[in-house]
Amino acid sequence: MRVNFDTYRSLDFSYPQQVERFIHNWFAANPEKGEQLCTALKESGKERIQDLVKNPLRLTLLCLNWQSGDGKLPDTQAGLYQQFVDDFYKWKKVYSTYSNSTGSLVSTATNRTYKSDRSLSATAATKRFSDVHLDAAECLS
Repeated sequence: MRVNFDTYRSLDFSYPQQVERFIHNWFAANPEKGEQLCTALKESGKERIQDLVKNPLRLTLLCLNWQSGDGKLPDTQAGLYQQFVDDFYKWKKVYSTYSNSTGSLVSTATNRTYKSDRSLSATAATKRFSDVHLDAAECLS
């Protein structure tokens, strides 16, 4: 059985117009940092990086990297991808630590909810905890 899928392709941004507009929008809360990135991209020897960040996904990754990094652009495609990979592993480590600690908190709180009202099923206790406590946590973030 053959299945037909629609195929989509993201179009590249133009450099420097659309790339710089994206960067300025990304760093709207910190325009100086955005300007530093635009300046770094214009440096001699960064032509390959300029070409790579015409892709919206790579530009997004670059902005994330620049936001949390040391303010240096690599000279090569491999160096840029290495930064992306390094950032991913940093994010993964933080996220997995957060989700593990949150998961154990949810589990403990759900058990308390379940023990306090034995008429609830475990699923209902989890839902009650989630509805009350996680909605409140979203309001705080």
